[in-house]
Amino acid sequence: MEVAGLTIAAFNEVFVIGKFIRQVLIDARDQDNSFRKLESDFEHQQILLSTFGRRYLESRSISKIEHSLRDQIRKILGELKRLVGEYGRLAARYDKEYAKALEGVDKWWETGIGSSGKPKDAGELKVIHLESIEIPGPTKPVAHEKKHAQGGLHLPRAQFSQKFSSLQWALSNRERLESLVREHGDWVGKLVEIIKLDHFTRDGFSSNLSELENFQRKDAKALGMSKITATRMLFLDPSQGKRVKLKSKLITAHAPTNAAPPIGEGDLRNGKYNNQNVLIEYKSYPENSSDRVLEIAKGRIQFLSKLLGVECRNGEPTRSNDFTLRCLGFFHKRRERLYGLAFALPQDREPEPMSLHTAIGSLKRQSRPTLGQRFAIAHNIGYTLIEWFLVGWVHKSINSKNILFFHQESQGLDFDSPYLCGFEYARPALDGTIYSDNGGSKGIHWNIYRHPDRQGLPTEAFRTIHDIYAFGVLLLELGLWRLAPELLDPTAKATPRVIHKTLVRNARERLGHFMGQNYRDAVLLCLESSLADELDDQKGSRLIATFKEKVVAILEEGRKL
Repeated sequence: MEVAGLTIAAFNEVFVIGKFIRQVLIDARDQDNSFRKLESDFEHQQILLSTFGRRYLESRSISKIEHSLRDQIRKILGELKRLVGEYGRLAARYDKEYAKALEGVDKWWETGIGSSGKPKDAGELKVIHLESIEIPGPTKPVAHEKKHAQGGLHLPRAQFSQKFSSLQWALSNRERLESLVREHGDWVGKLVEIIKLDHFTRDGFSSNLSELENFQRKDAKALGMSKITATRMLFLDPSQGKRVKLKSKLITAHAPTNAAPPIGEGDLRNGKYNNQNVLIEYKSYPENSSDRVLEIAKGRIQFLSKLLGVECRNGEPTRSNDFTLRCLGFFHKRRERLYGLAFALPQDREPEPMSLHTAIGSLKRQSRPTLGQRFAIAHNIGYTLIEWFLVGWVHKSINSKNILFFHQESQGLDFDSPYLCGFEYARPALDGTIYSDNGGSKGIHWNIYRHPDRQGLPTEAFRTIHDIYAFGVLLLELGLWRLAPELLDPTAKATPRVIHKTLVRNARERLGHFMGQNYRDAVLLCLESSLADELDDQKGSRLIATFKEKVVAILEEGRKL
């Protein structure tokens, strides 16, 4: 059977068994309210699976997906099938309705049986109609022998207990169910990430405003993609989004924070806006800037404030670019030749952040992040970068001073929630810059993060691969727990070639000892620009997919350490 048919067959089986598992959780919840969250989490996972089935299988668009993504989908469904297999046997044993449905799942591709049970032409791909499978509605105690509003098999509690020993199994095997829901959620989450990658690297979708608007109305919220969708729509139509200009006289800024001023065009400070604690980032411009340059700078600051101000829709169940601070608006201090952005602080966190740069230079051994936390920092920043790449934006100033951690109240730094800041007028990939991009005057602390082709007077426009290179330098610092400039020989001239050679040598020879071989290899891919594909499209779709698969996914696995 062809790959698409295998994919549909595996999906059907996983989804049908999932309905049985949810019913077990519903009845367990009715007996023990502590199962409520478990049942709710699994219900959401089933919604995600249903959305995947509708968008890719019922529409038959699975065959149009890039082959490497299709392979990943097949592997994920295989893991899900393995995971729910035990429950499939329970369903087949204790529920005739499910046994009948599962029999159809197992043999539909051999017999051509569709959801109606009628024969279909041999070889025709057919998804079982997801909502047509009858399942038992939530049962009630004997004293309340009412039928549930939904269709399906309805039994009083006593009769149900005789027929379904699975309920007793659930109540006595809570840990196994919790493990199932957790692992099931991880695999479904990976499936959702593939949906995101496919949609936002596909020109017919990501460059089509009407397609994005339709997706936003129907499925974006359920899939946890309302924020990235709204951001992409704003990119295509800058008139969308809310422009918020703050009153500069209501801004009060404190001394520079422990985060230290970012290396790029900004200056980060704690402050208040209208008596609300905020983080303020200043963007300066030269004294003799022309009116045209000032107008461009103003437009970009306004646009940046709108992009960084996009929020998830109310009730969105999954994260979407959680590791970028939300911008409240912008302001202009003409006399000081400054534009400014004000950012809301994370909830339940103290206002004074610390940068990764400061943490590496000052934290004592017992206060440093654990191995697993270092992987979490790396993964969360990499995940955030992917979302910006998918939108079409480049950061252009990735460095350890632009990674912030906040203190948990009465606790230490929250290393699980690093925030990426310091977007240098966050411009689209391939767009130019309004000021000279000669980084030589900014010194080695700036140049060491820059791709060799971007040091000094740049020889090419800034691209996604240059952000990935800077991310590699950041990963090297995080893994060795040393600032990158300290790795250089102070007696040698720091040419682009010398800098690059030194970073690669340290990664190759030392990083594996501290972080393991997989982390080392991921860093080398970034530093050696080995992810680039000459046959890639202008958006760098293959680069983004490869970066996710060979770097960010590796970092995610390391979080378990």
